[in-house]
Amino acid sequence: MTLNEWLDETKTTEKAFAEAIGKTQQSVNRYRNGLQFPDLRTMAKITELTCGAVRTEDFFGKPVETPPSDAADAA
Repeated sequence: MTLNEWLDETKTTEKAFAEAIGKTQQSVNRYRNGLQFPDLRTMAKITELTCGAVRTEDFFGKPVETPPSDAADAA
């Protein structure tokens, strides 16, 4: 789950979340919109605060699936 999804789902404001993790609202907005990545300590705080719903790997998008090799050979 992305930070954006979690904030929307829990109706948590950027300001309240920022205060809880010790960052500015502007930083949370950048994390939420993929404009900046939190440092490792902040990522750990985010994971803890969201009870594991938002994890470090969620900041880097979903892995791209590649078609099975059979499908590539058939084309």
